[in-house]
Amino acid sequence: MRVAIVRLTAMGDVIHTLSSAQFIKDQMPDINITWFVEEKFAEILFHNPHIDSIVPVNMHGLKKKPSFSALEVYCYVTGIFLEKDIGASHRILL
Repeated sequence: MRVAIVRLTAMGDVIHTLSSAQFIKDQMPDINITWFVEEKFAEILFHNPHIDSIVPVNMHGLKKKPSFSALEVYCYVTGIFLEKDIGASHRILL
């Protein structure tokens, strides 16, 4: 299974959400986690062993990606639009 974590705009929110990736990998080690994050915060996520791929997002240049289940931690409007743009088949709200 593939899961997309959508945490875009606030550096503190990105940092606080890192534990979600660790929790998911601890429970389901074979899951593939892709993290969508605003370009300026992408460096925070590099070299994290719990994240399989990082997609730095330019909100104006977004293109469709393969189907994901989207983990939306705070349920912001920008996350909802991004989930639609990437073709998320499921939303998991925390």
